[in-house]
Amino acid sequence: MDKLKKGDKGKMIYIGEDEFGAKVYTMARRRSQRIVIPAISDMYLANTGSLEGLFLSNTSPSVNNIMRIGGVSSRFFKLVSLGRLIVAKGTLKAYPDIVEIVRKTKEYMKAHLKQ
Repeated sequence: MDKLKKGDKGKMIYIGEDEFGAKVYTMARRRSQRIVIPAISDMYLANTGSLEGLFLSNTSPSVNNIMRIGGVSSRFFKLVSLGRLIVAKGTLKAYPDIVEIVRKTKEYMKAHLKQ
């Protein structure tokens, strides 16, 4: 993610498809959750007529202080190599939390996808 430019905030970036055939995107939204989430939901509703099939998952609770320090080191202080190492260490620490978010999201999707 550290390859994203500052101007990429708010852009939906296609990641691929999951095992359900759902298209997966990521978005750097920083602290704009109160604006971005309703905007995505409203646009989806306007284009499809319902919110069926839209699944939003917030991974920000898994971001820890080690990851934040690495991000600041990489972006603000331009110490990209050091910042990546710090973020990697923080990511390894956060991995169980990330896995749990993904597990809950997939469980919710499975229960709510049309068969």
